[in-house]
Amino acid sequence: MDFPLKDREKIKELLIQMNKLLTDHIEIHNAIFNPPLRAKIPLPFIMKKIDFKKQSEKALQINNSVDEHLKVAFVMNKFSKMNNSTYQTIYDHGQSFLLSSMKLSEIAH
Repeated sequence: MDFPLKDREKIKELLIQMNKLLTDHIEIHNAIFNPPLRAKIPLPFIMKKIDFKKQSEKALQINNSVDEHLKVAFVMNKFSKMNNSTYQTIYDHGQSFLLSSMKLSEIAH
């Protein structure tokens, strides 16, 4: 089943938005697990603390956004703006992404 260009653009935009969230997720991961050299050097005048609370809040925001994107994908699928296999792929990716973000939030918390 081929969808009109307008619907394909909506699906593409949804996937681009989810990809931007993945970039934010990677930034949180790097902030926690790959801190800059300043965070590793134990000298108080050089040291820069990792703000775990801020990273946890950012991860929770990502969770909320991914959840909203999955709801949009569900509505698009319900009204035949995408086929079931496309929806299932987006849904599976989103669920894995949510699980990963929740774990990252727990670690930061």
